[in-house]
Amino acid sequence: MKDNKLIAEFMGTVYPELDNAIVIDNLIVKEDELQYHNSWDWLMPVVDKIESMKANFNIYSHWNDEKNETFHEVVVTIEKGIISKDRRKVYDYDRIEKSSSDKKKAIYKAVAKFIKKLKTKT
Repeated sequence: MKDNKLIAEFMGTVYPELDNAIVIDNLIVKEDELQYHNSWDWLMPVVDKIESMKANFNIYSHWNDEKNETFHEVVVTIEKGIISKDRRKVYDYDRIEKSSSDKKKAIYKAVAKFIKKLKTKT
């Protein structure tokens, strides 16, 4: 998947002299070996890292009668503004939404969009 390298760069270190190999958990991984798009074991540490940055991950699952399947919506909010005194409302925040009938795909897309947004701010 095209966003695997983007996610890997967010999670690890890239070595151009090794044909852009990426070091993840002390292992050298080539771009075509990245598994963020199809492995919970790869994807969930990324979610953990994003949540450690004060982002809130919420997954809403809804049954779609027309398609006879569950539909998943991933909403990531990044609190960056003033929080009300009762801590119930954030007055300024970024919101990322991605959805799919495949929960892993929806989370993968939300993660990639979050990282892209983060890169544009730095």
